[in-house]
Amino acid sequence: MGRTTIKIIKDLYNAGAVRIDFEKGWTLKSGLWSPVYINLRVLQSYPKLLQNVAGELKRLVLKKKLKYDSIASIPLGGLPLGIAVSLAVKKPHVLPRMDSKKHGLSVRVDGVYKKGNRVLLVDDLITAATSKLEAVSELNNVGLWVKDVLVVLDRQQGGKEALLKSKLRLHALFTFDEFLKALLIHKKISREIYLKLGTYLEKNQK
Repeated sequence: MGRTTIKIIKDLYNAGAVRIDFEKGWTLKSGLWSPVYINLRVLQSYPKLLQNVAGELKRLVLKKKLKYDSIASIPLGGLPLGIAVSLAVKKPHVLPRMDSKKHGLSVRVDGVYKKGNRVLLVDDLITAATSKLEAVSELNNVGLWVKDVLVVLDRQQGGKEALLKSKLRLHALFTFDEFLKALLIHKKISREIYLKLGTYLEKNQK
């Protein structure tokens, strides 16, 4: 993890993307309880930070030499990020409708594409991969092929393994463990909090 990525984590914290509460905590979409809530949707309100994140994701894509024709993002959390990545890599963007429209054109995927196109799926983070697999299904149903999933944060709670079972590869800018280390380095959390969150991760890691 480079200096730019570490700075991005600090900037995300300063933007209010991180909340910690060991008493009440939060129930995630996956059903898991967590003492830390990471809200990357704040990126849409910080254009420079969003641009920086998209730039680092572009670097990751180039490093991994991923092949794709279009970018697809998962509504709603991944949409601003997907658009930003699309602009950074200069590739078209399409949007799977997770709740297929019953009005208008009743399309399952918004945007312009051709059957057989390869799509790079983008989202803000991954926990259990449920929404990713749903999006892949929608894209597959209209003839689009997905092999790679790109996220900012891997919470290391089973998502990567779930994708592998469906022959999908996960590419994350940083893991939850790396995220915590960066917050400690920048003194955004105390060592006590760092160790408690580390214990939580060990108990809930899959």
